[in-house]
Amino acid sequence: MMRSLKPTAAKVAKPKSAPYKLADGGGLYLLVNPSGTKLWRYKFRLQGKEQTYSLGSYPELGLAQAREEHEKARQSVAQGVSPVLARRIRKQKQMAESANSFEAIAREWYAEVAPRWSAYYANQVRVTLERDVFSKVGKLKLRDVTAADLRPILKSVAVRTALPGRKRKRDRGAATVAILIRQWCSAIFRYGVAIGVADGDPAYALKGLITRPKVQHHRHLIAKELPEFLTRVDGFTGTSEVKIAIQLLLLTFVRTGELRNAEWSEVDVDHCLWRIPARKMKMRREHLVPLSSQSLQLIADLRQVTGTSAYLFPNQRTPRAVMSMTTVNRALERIGYGGRVSGHGFRGTASTFLNESGYSAHLIEKQLAHDKRNIVEASYNHAEYLQERIKMMQFWGDFLSSDQSNIIPIKKTA
Repeated sequence: MMRSLKPTAAKVAKPKSAPYKLADGGGLYLLVNPSGTKLWRYKFRLQGKEQTYSLGSYPELGLAQAREEHEKARQSVAQGVSPVLARRIRKQKQMAESANSFEAIAREWYAEVAPRWSAYYANQVRVTLERDVFSKVGKLKLRDVTAADLRPILKSVAVRTALPGRKRKRDRGAATVAILIRQWCSAIFRYGVAIGVADGDPAYALKGLITRPKVQHHRHLIAKELPEFLTRVDGFTGTSEVKIAIQLLLLTFVRTGELRNAEWSEVDVDHCLWRIPARKMKMRREHLVPLSSQSLQLIADLRQVTGTSAYLFPNQRTPRAVMSMTTVNRALERIGYGGRVSGHGFRGTASTFLNESGYSAHLIEKQLAHDKRNIVEASYNHAEYLQERIKMMQFWGDFLSSDQSNIIPIKKTA
């Protein structure tokens, strides 16, 4: 088939008072309209009828691309199929493949299971998949993703290093993240099998590929170390919010994330309770934190500073967000306790002291929100524990503000 248009013909074609055509051969031509628009058209006969097929507009579709699309259309006509129908079928196939892509099925799986997770964990799963997995295999059909595709992803995450130009820091849990990615991918494939878009779970073959790092338990202080520790906290030169955050962590021994995300609407001063909603808890169950008189005093002081925010500890740079997850530990480093204790370590401090003071393990575990996964055990009437936990938390607060420890200089209540 002879082609008659030169590569520059479409570019130099000028509009006239009436539409005109520039033929290229085989029924392909460029229609130039008075408005200046230039459209590629293919004229053909099918089942005895003359028809026209629109390939696209110039310059979005160049001459070479127009000829490629023209050739596809000619082949369809030769097979007795309208190129319009052939294009519709191709689009439907592409849409079906896109709908069954790894990313599409992963997001479908995520939408179904994420409501059962804490906000923090759900965000971790989403961000990690988007950053480390979707960019590599997201566009592939779920059925086509193999263990060989996933293996380099896990390896690269497990050995993740600092960005160029930044001071090299110790790899913080990258191997653990790689193990989690394998587990999430395995769940995605199993979901795909259940809905009929996958044949198996190739991620299972990678189980054991990454060695789980040895667990580093959070270091905690013992009772005799507390006076020196909070004497330094009292001399902390940072903001009052950070100082109160450290003191409240010690008094309530909640997880750092639970304190950072605390909202004023959750604090019931009249009943001396802080109700942490299930969506914020690791085990997805509401958690009650009895507030000692010492905690209530700190909260009253804090309200004078951050009471206009929804959060007890808003982010100073972004008020609608909460205090950074590194703030407390950075403050601990500033007072000389970096590497010796973390905000999470206060849970161990309180647990050890209260156990040694004779409190029942089930009370302490309940206050630590170490709820049993067993439904029967978890449903045990926790209200029966509440009065005992209130007394226990006040005992802990009294110890921290007593002459014996002289830790938290809070006004004594009658």
